[in-house]
Order: sequence, then structure tokens, then C-alpha cells
Amino acid sequence: MDNIEIQIIDADNSILGTLTVAESDKFPLSLNKSIANLKNINERSGSFSTSFKIASTKENDILLEHLYYASEKNYKDWDADKRARIIVNGIDIDTGRLRVDRVSAKDNDRDYNFTFFGDNMDWVLLMQDKYFNDLPYLNQTISWDSTVTENSWSNTAGNDSPVFSLINRGERLKPNMVSVSDLYPDYFAYDIVKDAFKLIGYNLSSSFIEQDKFKKLITPFFGNNFKASEEDIEAERAFVRLDTNVLNYDTSVTNTVTGTFAQQIYNSYLDSSYSTPMSGYSYSGSDTGTLVAGYDETPPYFDNNSNFTNFYTAPQNGYYNFTLDVSASLTCAGPSPRVLRYWLYKESGGTPTLISLLNSDGTGWNVSTSGGISKGVISGVFETPADYYLDAGDKLYLRCESGFDGIYIGSYPVSLTHYNNTTFDIQLTERLVAGNSFNWQTVSDNEVSLLKYITDIGKLFNWYFRTDTATRTVYIESRDDFYKALTTAENWTDKIDDNKQHELYFNSKYYTQLHKFSYAEDSDDEFIEWYNDRLGFEFQNLTHEYPEKFKTGTTTLQLDVIAPTISRGDYWTGGNTPIVSFLWDAKPEDTIPEVRLNYKPRLLYYNYSTQQDIDGVTKEWRWNDEVTNRTTIPYALSFKRVVNNVLLADVESNLDFKDLISFYSTGALLDTSITDNGLYTQYYQKTTREILEGKRLHINLFIDLVDYKNIDLRQPIYFDNRYADIEGYWKIEKISNFKAIGTQSTKFELIQAKNFVRLPYKSLTGNPFTDFTEGETTMRKANTTDNSTSRGETMVIGTNNSVVPDTTTVGDNLTNTFNSNVRMGVYNDEVSSDLFQLGVGTSNESYSLIRADRFGNIIFNGKIIRGSSFDSTIVQTKTTNFTLNKLTDTYLVDTSSNDVQIRLSGNYEIGDTWNIKKTDVSNIIDFNMASGTYQIDYSTTSPQIIDINDNMQLKYIGDDKFIIIWVILKLILIKRLLENYQ
Repeated sequence: MDNIEIQIIDADNSILGTLTVAESDKFPLSLNKSIANLKNINERSGSFSTSFKIASTKENDILLEHLYYASEKNYKDWDADKRARIIVNGIDIDTGRLRVDRVSAKDNDRDYNFTFFGDNMDWVLLMQDKYFNDLPYLNQTISWDSTVTENSWSNTAGNDSPVFSLINRGERLKPNMVSVSDLYPDYFAYDIVKDAFKLIGYNLSSSFIEQDKFKKLITPFFGNNFKASEEDIEAERAFVRLDTNVLNYDTSVTNTVTGTFAQQIYNSYLDSSYSTPMSGYSYSGSDTGTLVAGYDETPPYFDNNSNFTNFYTAPQNGYYNFTLDVSASLTCAGPSPRVLRYWLYKESGGTPTLISLLNSDGTGWNVSTSGGISKGVISGVFETPADYYLDAGDKLYLRCESGFDGIYIGSYPVSLTHYNNTTFDIQLTERLVAGNSFNWQTVSDNEVSLLKYITDIGKLFNWYFRTDTATRTVYIESRDDFYKALTTAENWTDKIDDNKQHELYFNSKYYTQLHKFSYAEDSDDEFIEWYNDRLGFEFQNLTHEYPEKFKTGTTTLQLDVIAPTISRGDYWTGGNTPIVSFLWDAKPEDTIPEVRLNYKPRLLYYNYSTQQDIDGVTKEWRWNDEVTNRTTIPYALSFKRVVNNVLLADVESNLDFKDLISFYSTGALLDTSITDNGLYTQYYQKTTREILEGKRLHINLFIDLVDYKNIDLRQPIYFDNRYADIEGYWKIEKISNFKAIGTQSTKFELIQAKNFVRLPYKSLTGNPFTDFTEGETTMRKANTTDNSTSRGETMVIGTNNSVVPDTTTVGDNLTNTFNSNVRMGVYNDEVSSDLFQLGVGTSNESYSLIRADRFGNIIFNGKIIRGSSFDSTIVQTKTTNFTLNKLTDTYLVDTSSNDVQIRLSGNYEIGDTWNIKKTDVSNIIDFNMASGTYQIDYSTTSPQIIDINDNMQLKYIGDDKFIIIWVILKLILIKRLLENYQ
């Protein structure tokens, strides 16, 4: 009897127990094996599952804790997935995940119903609930200071360290330079992927990720967790009650003010903006007194870190917010105090600054009374409109001002009394700043799945995954390099089951005419939305068009979490600013937004190098209060930036699905010297060729347990000419319902294995390699196959047009491979020297009715109707021998002195036409036929124009042949009649 065991394995790879199968010949288990699915290339892992049931036995009931009793306690969590190993006759044939679905019972016969997830599904299930902040290597404390930040720019993948790359995330601490607090700890993708598999107890083997190119990839920091802990915030908080003493303003101030307010505040005048001292006035040391006599910290009030005396001392660098809840009375012996405003006065390094505290209506004003001596009761909450940055040691003093409107001369004493419930609350915000330290793991994102991130990278690079559960190793390679060479194929012809029919299909039947390759959408990135709207297509995405034999519709390979990234010239003023990536929740024409980090993850190529502008001038940036600009830049981009074939900023490769080709033209020559293949060209050309031309085969093959165990899905198989219809090489895509006992006829799905020629994309979407860094706005509309960089404006409206930069194309099926021109209409006949064309052709015959070339000529229906070149007069008079000029319409030939011979050449375009008239009775006009080189009316004999006012219209039809359209030639007609008669 065959022996079948299902071992349940714990996290340490120990056997928790073994499920027994009592009757192996009736065991219903069938196994599946797969590596990928060319019918749906969204499926990265090639995982599978299968369901089966085993009988209730004494041993099984004990191991499964009598799950058929509803009252039994589920101590071992059998409703969770368990690692399991299937062993048949001592052969370990599969390891994966086992799940108890239900227990079924009838007439005291019970069965346990299971689902088994095999091969790749094991690591997939383990990783599906892991997030970025679960990565073990991130558990390290990092000092956020200039030394650590600057040293990171030379970091490389594999060292478990961040790189603080220059990425524009919004408003900087100092507008015209980059400070430490403007940069964040970005991840190397290599470290993420390696550590993710380590986290779940798997090894990773991949020559792909060991490439230098992959090790250049980073993911910019993202998420909402980059902030101080609640414990740290609470430790620095102060909530105090202001002293109730009566406070009298200095009354020695006398001032005349017309049309504004007169302020009184400790001998300090403020202008009407209430934000800076009046012109010509500066604060002195005597202005550092306090408005109130002291602060009360008795419960429920507190000052956790004893930061208050008669002023508040900032305990650390950070962003703070302040709330003043006022309840007080204000009196004045003179005119009514019309307003009252509170301020914070900050002294930092001897330099005073006023911080406005605004009332709930946003104005800062609180009291308005009228007439004579007044006593106003004031109440309200004053607070800062935004978090305010303080350096450790900065001192804060609470100040206030009252004011009057109208014209007043003299001094008026004012007094202010705070009531018992006037409080002042100062809190350190959760926003981290330079000078702090942070735990990289704690601040990292806890919402984005590591599995989705890794499978997204798999979609970008067309990864295939293979799992060896015995060694707990996941093998990853790009599809082009995943399979072994055809020379390694084994001949499986003898395994074919002749009793079962085999069926051939085309892979194309599973796909639609449009195949879209797409990044994830990030609704929080308004910059991307604006950019897509301007472009007329989705940035970094590609829609490839298959032939019409494919069914109508769109098949989409879309990433789940990784979104595209815009790059452009930085926004600060002064200097030759670098090109950087932008993560913005604003359009470029809007106000610079506040910094946000909660964008979707991105993938960029990192480079610590120099950049230049279009004129070769090195780009610069200012770092951390340094006086001199730097030229070496720690930047990260999706692709290199090129303008007019000048490389502005280089990176390792191209993360757009489309290619980068930098076009520029010199006359009729087109140079593409800077190129960079996109993701499609690098990783999907062979795959899409398989989809277009490849076949798949459904066939039954005889295999046994040893065959099943030893199958290497990377290795092709071969059928010889005994089966001529399927002779050739095949790859195993899926094995279905293999029975574990004996030799079984098993269903295989195979895909054709051959050296497919790469399939270049035919794109319905434009290319984003238009550079915005030089201050230009370039817009492309849909349906362009442009792969270039433009410095001017390119507009493409219509469908199926093919263009290069600096062009305007309006219509359908127009071709434009030379820049600085305009194309309109349909199916034009492109000429390199043309600047304008109106196409009126068909798919079988392209044609341009009206053209204008760079020489100043206008051509209608193939004929120049207006020209600027030499000898381009429409009507010319000739008295001696001459050559027909394509730019001349009519010749008046004066033969009064001699015969005139017209020379011909082959430098004409089909359709060129001339009118020739003899204006004198003497002599004749004939044509130089160049010893039979040319033909007129298919004859090498020259016609003659003899009589005065005889006319001929001659047209060029190609291949040195001309025809006479109409003629008034007495002698020629008579001659032809005589020839026909003879």
C-alpha cells in the first residue's frame, strides 16, 4: 500500500504532527504546479491552490483537536494557515500552506476539508501581512544632522543605510537653500527586497537584483509616521495660567496718527501691518520685560520640563504651536480702545522677532467699544496660524497692544487685568526637525504592503518567481533570463498520451488589441494630475497596440502601489538650479505647498553627480547655510533628462515604459545619438512577441511521482517529428490535477519556446521626455509615438500620428520625422525639406496637396506656384538653349535669331509640368534627348515646335519619361498622322 503523509510544520521547521491517510488508493488529492501565466501577465507569482478532504480517524482527530465538535476550543488556531509538507512513499513532493476550510459529516462519517497552497504561495502568504515598518534592518537610530545626511550621499545598496537624496517635497525651511530638515531617509530598493524575504525566513537568489543598475534604485521616504512620539511631545508641554495682576501701559508716548491706529506697547511702535517695527525703530534690550508678573503652574496647570520663568525657553529644536485663551478687562482714561492684539516676542541670538497670535476670525482683533472712558471685557482664543519653528534656547515673551482709530493727540493711560481663567498652552508638535534622532523603523510606513511593493517591481521588470520550499529559497529573474537555453531541452515525445487529443491555441486569443502598461495612480499628487492633463496622456505609462486580429478592448498591467514621479528644475531663485524629482500636492503655478510625506511609494534611480544646462553650464545648489554653492548633487530621477541632444542629468536607466530618444535634425539628417530604452523595450519585447505570434498547447503526458518531483519549470521540453504538428520546443506553464499515486496521464499547458524576435511597441500614447527644466511649457496630445525631447512646443491632435519634437500635427495617420514643421490632414507624403504639408492621401497611397518648403517655395498638387530660389520666375523668356527648371511654370521661347534646344534632366518630381510657347516665326524648338536617355511620349525621338504661337504642355512622369498633355503643333500632328498612316 502506498504511504501518504501530510506533515504540519511550525515556524521553526519542526513537525507538529502528521495527518494520516487511511486508504491511499481512494485518496482524492491531486496536485498542480505552475510558474507563471502568459494568459495574464499580471500574475507574478505563478501560485496555485487545490482542495481535498481526508477522513476523520483517531490520529487525525487528536491532531486537529476534534474540530467537528462546535464546543471544542481551537487552541492551535486551525483556522489559520499552517505550513505543510506532502510526502508520498517517502518522497517530499510539495511544501506549502494548508488551511482547514470546514468539517463535513453524514451518517457518522466525517471528513476534514482542506485547501493546500503550494510552491510560490508559501512566501506570498507569509509576506501578505508584512509592511515597511516590519523590515528588520530599519530598526536603527539615526541622527538627523548635517554629518549623517551628507555622509549618506555616498552610501550604496547592501549596507542597510539610507540616502538623504535631494527631492523637492514642498516648502523648505529656508527658501533658497537646502537644509537638513528638507531631506528624508530614502530606502535602497535592493535592501528592501532582500530584507523582506529575510523577514519571512526565506533566502533570495537573483542575479537580476545583484546588477549595479538595480542597486541604484531607491524608494523615497513616504508615509505619515515621520514624527515625534506622543511621549516626547507630552514631556515638553506646558499649560499655565497667567497672573491676574493689573498691567499698566507706559503713558509717556504721545503720537499723532491719521487714518491708522496709534499703538502703545512698552514704548514700541508698530506699523499698520502689525508684523514689523515701524520704519526707523528697532527694539532694545529693555524691551525684553514681560507683560505679566508670572505664570501659575499649580494643578490643573503644569510645566512638565520647567521651561517657564518670566519667559518661555524652547527646550529643543522643533515646531511649536501656541494657544492663548484670554479672559480679561481693558480700561482707558481717554478715547475708547478699539482694538487689542496679542503677540509672542521671540529673542534668538539677540535678534527679536514678533510672532502673531490670531483670534478665531483670523484678524487678531478682539475689543471694539465706543465713546469716552471705557471698560471693555475681552475674551477669546488667540493662536498661531501654523506651527512655528524654534531653536533650542530661544526665549518667548508674551506681549499685547491696544490701539485707537482716528486723530488723537496726547497720552492716555491704559490698564489690562487678566481673570483667573486666562491660560497659555505651548506644545511641541509631532513634526521632527533637524537635530533630533529617530528610529528608522518606527517612522517608516505601516500601511503599504511589502508584497505589493515587491510584486510591483516584478511587474516593472517582468520578474518570474520560482520557489524551492525545501531550501526555503525564492529565485527571481526577468522573464527573458528566467528560462534555460533550448539546448537543455529534454525529449518528452515518449510521454505523450495518444488516447487524449491535444489542442493548439494562439496566445493572442487571450489579449485585446490595446495592451496598457501602467503605474499606480496617486490621487494625493496634484502635480502628476496637472502634468497628465497637459500631456494628454498618462505620464510614464505606455499603451501598446496589437494588430486588428486582436479583439477590441484594453488589457492592463497596472502597478498597485508604486506611482510615477515628475522631475523638473528646482524652484528656488538664484544660480543654475538642478533638476530634481517633485512630490507635490500642488500644481507648479500654485503657491509652494507645505511638506507632505504621505504619497504612494516611488522608484527612482539615484546618482551623486553633476548636472548641466543646455549651454553646458554646471548646475548648482546651496547646502545648509554654506556661502558657496555646490555642484555635486545627490539627486534621484525616473530617467535621464535631455534637451536637444544635450544630457542635462544622467541616471543609470529609464523607468518609463517608453523609450527615450533624443532627436535633433541637421538638414535632412536625423541623429538619435542619446537613447535610453524604456521598461517595455528592456523587459517586455519578447513577451509581447510571444503573445502576438506564439502558440500554446494543451496535451496529456504520462508522468509519475519521480517525474513530478524532478520537473524544473525553467527547462524546456521537446517533441520530435513523430508528431509533426507539435514538433519543436515548449515551456511548461502549468500542470493540472496530477494524481500522486502511480503513473498518470496528466494535463499540461505548454507555451511555445523559440527565439522570438523582439516586438517594438506601437504606441498610442506620447512620450514624456519633454524637458520642463529650462522654463518651457511643452504640451503633447494623445496618439503620438514621439520618443524625444523638445525645447519648443509640440502639439499633436488626432489619432495614429507619428511625430518628433517641435512640430504641430493635426489629423489622422500623419508622419512627421523632421522637426520644425506642421502637418495637417491625412496620410501625407513626407518630404524632408518641407515646413508645411496638407495631406490628402490614403492608406495605400500617401499624398500632400499643398506644401511649403524651407527654401520659400509653395507647391500645389506637385507644382511650384511660388518660389524664392534662383531662376524661379513663374514666366521666363528664353532666346538660347536652356534646361527645364522645375521652379518655372511657363517658357516664352524667342527663336528669331537661332534654333533653341531645350535640355532635360532627371532632377524633377513626378507631376512637374511646363508650358512652352514659340513666339517667333523663324527657326524651331526641339529637345535634347541625350542619346536616348530621355523619352517624350515613350519615344526617344525629339518632337519639334515649328510655327509661331505653337504651344506644348509637358509633364514629368518619372524614370526620365515625359508626356505631352496637350499640344497645338501643326507639324507634329501632321508627322504623327503620316506615321500612323504608313
